[in-house]
Amino acid sequence: MEQELEALQESTTVILLQDSDPLCVETTLLTKCSRVFRFILDECQFEEEDLSDFSPDSVRVFLTLLDDGKLGEIEDNMFREINKMAVAFEIAWLQEECREWFRKKILAAQNEEEKTFLFEESYFILIKLKDQYYMKMFVDQFGGSDDVNFILSKYLSDLENLDIEMIYPLLQLGGDNSEIFYKTICDSIRNSSHLHDLSDFSPDAVRVFLT
Repeated sequence: MEQELEALQESTTVILLQDSDPLCVETTLLTKCSRVFRFILDECQFEEEDLSDFSPDSVRVFLTLLDDGKLGEIEDNMFREINKMAVAFEIAWLQEECREWFRKKILAAQNEEEKTFLFEESYFILIKLKDQYYMKMFVDQFGGSDDVNFILSKYLSDLENLDIEMIYPLLQLGGDNSEIFYKTICDSIRNSSHLHDLSDFSPDAVRVFLT
């Protein structure tokens, strides 16, 4: 009986969750497609894996995906963390399916909400995961078109709080559409809280700028 218990413990891993009871899963579920998990659980022989940096719901979906061996349909709000786990644990097939899922979302995007979601996810992946692939997909599909002027206006209208890393993706997205850059940036400067002392400029120059 004791040997059976030890064998069971060796074949299972405890998953620690954020503000939830831990889960017990087959170790092979984690290690079969991930060299990171193999190193942690097989070579280092840890019996627990702390996934509390991710939401419990996304972890449960992640484990289900590993069991199914395919991504299938997931909610938009699950994508970021599923993709992060695929990258963090170097699960190649899941990374590839995340890219395919995202590509289909880009091709199907119609309204501003859908396009904003895709741009923000692309930017997150670019900055946090250092992966340009998603932003390239987005720019290739929408770059230079009037369909994404609302994105340029949204971020360029608040220059004071604009992340400097976002400037280049926005320039790529705008393409040759210099008019939207000019108009949005001018409006932002006019409304800037720092634009209160124009005494260094001639009155005529200030009047021309403000018109």
